[in-house]
Amino acid sequence: MMSIVPAKWYPVLGRSTGRAAQPAFSVSALAAEDLGWFVEVRNSASQYLHDERQFNVEEASEWFKSTSSIYKVVHMGNERIGYFRLTPDLYENGVLWIGADLAIGSRGQGLGSQIYHQFLPVFRDEFDVAEFRLRVLPFNVRAISLYRRLGFCTAEITCESTQDGRAICVTDITMVLSAGRIEFGQGKEDVPVDIGDLLNDCLRHA
Repeated sequence: MMSIVPAKWYPVLGRSTGRAAQPAFSVSALAAEDLGWFVEVRNSASQYLHDERQFNVEEASEWFKSTSSIYKVVHMGNERIGYFRLTPDLYENGVLWIGADLAIGSRGQGLGSQIYHQFLPVFRDEFDVAEFRLRVLPFNVRAISLYRRLGFCTAEITCESTQDGRAICVTDITMVLSAGRIEFGQGKEDVPVDIGDLLNDCLRHA
């Protein structure tokens, strides 16, 4: 049985008043003893990642020794429910690339929205962030909708033509969030997502 790394608690902002409510989540640095759990979560979410490969614990252990990214395990009480991926941009100061994956049993409950709302301000202060960035695959409309509610705007859309040249396929979407827009109420409502909408969003914020 894997041990839970002691974690630091942070307050979560109230939706309407902005006042601190009872803490709901905590984070801790990914540790070697988390890797079995980490691989299980990561592999279960691989269809939504840019790298769909599956990995085992031995491969993860080798990766863990050399990765330059920062991984934060998210706890709800004594349960690990997911993790954040944090990568400072090598070329632009103040830019932090962010992403999160949730364990299967923690999906579809609104927890993704809650942990982003709680920890975006924490990471902003911890890493002196001016802008958050993330990449998302175009078919992951639930994630795109979440990011738009959080205030992320479409900054870049990568397209490729089909082999017959008759159509253009969107293959990747980059979204950005200014660190000054991470409070509740700054994002868009939960509306259906389509590529035309994202293209217009991209043009408005170009």
